[in-house]
Amino acid sequence: MRRAAVLLALLLALLLALLLALLLALLLALGLGCTAVEPEPAVTPAPARARSSGDGAEDVGEVGAEDGAEDGAEDGVASQGIPMESALRSATHRETWLGKPPLAVHRFDVTLENPAAAPRWLVLPSTFPYEGRRDPAPGDGELAELQIYRLQAAPNVLLVEAIGSHFSAVRLPARGVLALRELAIESWWERTPDAVTLEVLVAREILVDGRPLAELLPAPVVAGARADVRAPSDAADDRVEPFWRPPGEGFRSVPVTLDVEGRARLSVPLKP
Repeated sequence: MRRAAVLLALLLALLLALLLALLLALLLALGLGCTAVEPEPAVTPAPARARSSGDGAEDVGEVGAEDGAEDGAEDGVASQGIPMESALRSATHRETWLGKPPLAVHRFDVTLENPAAAPRWLVLPSTFPYEGRRDPAPGDGELAELQIYRLQAAPNVLLVEAIGSHFSAVRLPARGVLALRELAIESWWERTPDAVTLEVLVAREILVDGRPLAELLPAPVVAGARADVRAPSDAADDRVEPFWRPPGEGFRSVPVTLDVEGRARLSVPLKP
């Protein structure tokens, strides 16, 4: 009887040990299966790249029509990645002649460059804008007469002044450079400023009553690659060519259109 009780106790102890072992194994298995998985770090998107436009603003995350170059109507040269500043390399005031107030005629030495890879018109004002206004500007007003000057034959320099449309123009070859001395520009200011902004336009084409300007001028029209000449003194300059006037009876004026690619500006001090 005692032996049976001992055997029963041993059997119970063995069963208890087996249960404990199974429980321990189960706990270990659960522990391995519940190992924490660290979450992947969140990916922060890279900031959009800013592209600078020609007017100094930044177009963020968007490429403009010229892939980051200047926008707008004055864009053709800039769209090829050509810096427009070179169109007006330099400008220096030489002197001022005072006429009947408030008329004054200012003379400048300027150096022009065609920054494009094809011939272009370089357009200068013949009259500065009135005080506090933007007019007159090149192309304002209808054309009454073309005053034409063969400033030099070799290398060729042909300059035209558009009477009524307030500009002078010369056609330069690709990368052509022209030093133009004593260029006259009128002003009608009540008070002469200390400095004036001189602006040069680069134009693909100039149309006179729908016709290309070059068709109305004596050949050759395109200037030489490098030249240094004196600008016309006045309409009686001895280098003058026959003037062109709109055909028809009586006095006529016709519209002018400038296909402007870009522009360059310099602030020029005016000597006393």
